Amino acid sequence: MKHSKIILIALAAALLFAACGEAAKPADTAAPETTVEETTTAELTSGVPDDVKFEGESFNLLSADYKEYHWSFVEELNGDVLNDAIFNMVADAENRLGCEIKETQKDIIGMQKILSQAAASGDNTFDACNYSGRFATYCMLDGSLRPLEDAAYIDLTSEWWNPDISEDMSMMGKTYFTLGSYNILSLNYTMAVIFNSKMLEDFGHQKDELYSDVDSGRWTYDKMRGLMTEVTDDIDGDGKMTATDRYGLSCFYQTCSLGTTTVLSCGANMMGKDEDGFPILVWDREDTASAVQLAFDIYHSGDVLLNQEGYTAHNFVGGNSLFLSTFFMGITSLSEMQDDYGVLPCPKRDEAQEKYLNPTIDPAWVLLPISCRDPEFSGAVLEELSFNGYKSVIGAYRDVTLKYKKTRDDNSIRMIDLIFANRVADVGSTYLYSWCGYDHIFGNVVSKKNFGWASYIEKQSKPANAELEKIIAFLAESE
Repeated sequence: MKHSKIILIALAAALLFAACGEAAKPADTAAPETTVEETTTAELTSGVPDDVKFEGESFNLLSADYKEYHWSFVEELNGDVLNDAIFNMVADAENRLGCEIKETQKDIIGMQKILSQAAASGDNTFDACNYSGRFATYCMLDGSLRPLEDAAYIDLTSEWWNPDISEDMSMMGKTYFTLGSYNILSLNYTMAVIFNSKMLEDFGHQKDELYSDVDSGRWTYDKMRGLMTEVTDDIDGDGKMTATDRYGLSCFYQTCSLGTTTVLSCGANMMGKDEDGFPILVWDREDTASAVQLAFDIYHSGDVLLNQEGYTAHNFVGGNSLFLSTFFMGITSLSEMQDDYGVLPCPKRDEAQEKYLNPTIDPAWVLLPISCRDPEFSGAVLEELSFNGYKSVIGAYRDVTLKYKKTRDDNSIRMIDLIFANRVADVGSTYLYSWCGYDHIFGNVVSKKNFGWASYIEKQSKPANAELEKIIAFLAESE
């Protein structure tokens, strides 16, 4: 069995560092035990019947490679928890179906051309594809994809197919994009809030207080902002807030943390669908406007370290901020942190909000090329990979996330499970990235001096709706 070299974004490198450098931990503290717990599947079974086999066949997965952006399979077992879970996820699917599973990585920019040319020529080299949403819609519009409903054995209401996300992404009865549980990138890029346990206690609070707030539904943006304001201070007394001062919040990547994440975690969206399943813009609704306003207010509150270098957590690791808004990928940056930390879901807008919503930002969607040779074969392999990933990979990823904690914290384990069970994706960033994408909302509205949401959507509605009409025409024509 030959698999592609592992590329798990920054996570892999950090895990290798941790495996070889445990001495970096304080001598009087112990890392949490590694106890991979499989997701409960006693009453769950894969959708592939036992007698379905594809003996001797090779399944070819096409994945984007952009600065080590997308995950891949692993070459061999090496004793690392996550590595071995991924290896076994693939090996079990191969043994179950009698086939070999391979991955080919191509540059993210050139993948649309590859899929388009395959569609035009009938080239059936690739049986499935992983591709970023902001590019995948163009593949749909040029006729390079077929809806996942064409694939056999896949039930998008199954837990391992993230049914809420599948439902949100489905338009006019067709699902061209969704997330399978074999996809590590969607875990890496899921948002969470990390808090400094020591700082919280220094200000007279206990971490159990926050966990209790989550359990009772009281973990809201008001609660978080109150604590942010409480700790923010010009500690060097120079009259200026700089990186050496103390903040309520720092961000692993502000563009996502203070924009799309705030909007989605409040249950709002830029784009949705009407009662007939037709895609529509909803960014002019009051709930969306107030969520964008909240993101703007947080950004300009004075409690946030602004202009922080992207993909870093220096301020939080140094004990200078109470909260860190981050992808799970960013938790690997906490290896040298002296203070202990806890994990929380993104806050709710208010206590009336039904549940906590945790965005996965710019994930690699599962795509089905229109030129795939056999939708039955593609569906069977994707189903087995996703089912296996749901059973074991998510549990392994959770344990890896806790690797740098100084004390075992069962509440953080519960929070991680809660986060992964309540993920959401941004429909607007997928279908209308140039208008609703996280870069555009942050750069054109949230980070501006004056709040100009109404003027932004007034200016952008015409071109955005023109693109939306193209999408609707395509979906209607392909019925």
